[in-house]
Amino acid sequence: MTSIHDGGGAGPTRCIYVLSDVDGYRYKLVVQGEVLTLTAKRIKRYLQKATGIPPQQQLLSFNGAALRDDVSGEDAGLFDGAILRLQQVASDSHRLHNGSGGAQVYEDSPNSDNAPADGSRQTPTRRADHHADEPTWRPTSPLRRDSLLLGTVRQSGAPVATTAAASSAALTATHSPPIQPRCAENARDGTAQFRARSFTQQSSFPASSPQLASAVLPTGYANNVHPCVEHRHQHRLHHDPWTPTEDLETEKDMGPTAYGGAQAYCHNMEAKVAALSIENVRLREQLQLVARQAADAHADWKQEEEVARLKTALTASKRGIVEAEQAAAQRWRVKEEELVRELDLLRGERRQLQEDSSGQEAKLQELLHSMEGEIRSLKYELHEKDEALLSTRLALADLQGQLSQRKREVLPENGRLLHNQQEEESGLPSHTTLCPLLDSIDVLTEEALSHLSYFLSTPAPLQLDPANDTCTLPVSDTLNMLVTLDREAEHLYLYVALLNGLPTSPVQRMRVYEMLLQGALLGKDMAGGGVGLSMESNLVLMSTSADLRHNGALALAAAAPSFVESAKVWAERLDAFFA
Repeated sequence: MTSIHDGGGAGPTRCIYVLSDVDGYRYKLVVQGEVLTLTAKRIKRYLQKATGIPPQQQLLSFNGAALRDDVSGEDAGLFDGAILRLQQVASDSHRLHNGSGGAQVYEDSPNSDNAPADGSRQTPTRRADHHADEPTWRPTSPLRRDSLLLGTVRQSGAPVATTAAASSAALTATHSPPIQPRCAENARDGTAQFRARSFTQQSSFPASSPQLASAVLPTGYANNVHPCVEHRHQHRLHHDPWTPTEDLETEKDMGPTAYGGAQAYCHNMEAKVAALSIENVRLREQLQLVARQAADAHADWKQEEEVARLKTALTASKRGIVEAEQAAAQRWRVKEEELVRELDLLRGERRQLQEDSSGQEAKLQELLHSMEGEIRSLKYELHEKDEALLSTRLALADLQGQLSQRKREVLPENGRLLHNQQEEESGLPSHTTLCPLLDSIDVLTEEALSHLSYFLSTPAPLQLDPANDTCTLPVSDTLNMLVTLDREAEHLYLYVALLNGLPTSPVQRMRVYEMLLQGALLGKDMAGGGVGLSMESNLVLMSTSADLRHNGALALAAAAPSFVESAKVWAERLDAFFA
């Protein structure tokens, strides 16, 4: 199959078929464009690539009409799916077909009956002038005996010329297939050489309809045909499948004596030629129909083969897909089994870890309970020892008081001075020095609260709440100071809530921490106090404290006014920071 791209631009795909008499193959030419613009010269050029036959030796024909190189598809009547015929001829024969004239030369064989006695070769010729648009025909290869077509008898006279002219005109108009004369076996150039008498061959014969048979005969011939000839002709057409070559030889032997002269003989031969032409046209039409059906069947067969190959490939693909799915399923099952085994191992390890952690937690709980019990017992012992120590101190203070009272009663005034001097020399504390150590925590707290009320100028004396040992002292409209007693540590605390809520922003919270820590450095900005943070209560506290038993009640009261002023300043700073 050869593709031809027409220069007229992209268009629908057309195709034409070429049946080769040389190798018996059928060639398909695919045309991108219109078939009507395709020339015979271009078709020959592509056929040269497919068959190797030079264009000078190619003879293309369509519907029995030879195509010259300059003939286009529109002039030849080509259409989509048209079937052309390819024959191989000699180069000189090609020039004869492509020449300006349509003359054909036929030579009698030297063995014919009309050959001269001296053996010289007689070459009678007949020239038939064709119109420029008239298709030309030329036989290209020797034919078999059963494919012989008869020509008309060459005879001088007006009737024969009229018959030849009428036949030429009728056959030219219908584009009938060519008449291929019987040739000698050694004729390689395509020139017809008859072994019979000198018969001339017309360029073409009637095309398709039986009515054209009468156009071949001269005027009045239908009424002057010999009845025997007509009866014999009709009988052979309908009943007897006679052979054209045998009739030709028989008629040649009978000669004019059988039919009453050359005129009757000529009329008989013309009738047979007309009948054979009609039969030949019918057979060619059937041959073209069969060729088209064969071409379609060949295309369908190719399509069936392609469909079969595609079905085979599809089946193989489906089989491969099924095998791949099975292999993937098998791999997934193996992987799933491995994952299940790993999951079982992990579950076992997790159970073991849970058991170990449970045992460790139980041991820790037991140890914690035992330590808590020991701590509680130690606290009880420490509390008992503190009470015993306090009672011992009180007893010692009572004894010292009784002793000093007796000494004051016995010794005179000068003796008292001497006693004081001795105490100073010995380094023993006097009764006034040991008095805070001997007093109870309640007595010390009352003294500290009285001093604190004095220094802070409160309108009423301060008293602790017995429930929590705490009292509240308002120092401004928005600020309150709390006084709390810690009996175990024997400390009295003063503290003020600077913030009742921490900022939510981490940046602001960090800046507040930096400000408070910088102010609490060495207690310089907080009157010796400090700052603390309660995450549970979300509070910021400023506090100070004093040891009532060792520092005395006056120390905390003396530092209280400066502490209150410092708390007011820090409260204002924080309010300004959040404003």
